[in-house]
Amino acid sequence: MKHAVAIELIHHGQTDRLQVTAQGEYYEVAPLGYLRYIEHDEQNGETATTIRLLPDELRIQRRGAVESQLTLKPAERTAIQYRMGGLNLQLIAYTKRLEFHWTGCEGNIVCHYELWQHDERLDSIRLTLNVSLI
Repeated sequence: MKHAVAIELIHHGQTDRLQVTAQGEYYEVAPLGYLRYIEHDEQNGETATTIRLLPDELRIQRRGAVESQLTLKPAERTAIQYRMGGLNLQLIAYTKRLEFHWTGCEGNIVCHYELWQHDERLDSIRLTLNVSLI
């Protein structure tokens, strides 16, 4: 079943903060579901974003002006592919904590993870995802 939702994504790193607000859809698919929305960037164009919500995992896939695939799972290191313009990065995410506060088709997800390239820690990030029915 599909539901119209308001989405707020806040990416808070050690030196930067990015906030994305969008309207999108939430699709109920056991055990939780997934979100779809379009990010609009005046400089780079549009990026279609899909976020798969699982009880112990968050998967974020972006296609368009930005191409990336990120899986966040507590106490695990996962590979990240990131492409934007001529930039192509291979990174690692180490998820320290993932908290779901979800009821029905809306809620809040908070994820704390570190971003690594080779043996160098690049950033410590708190990712917050707020979703509410429209």
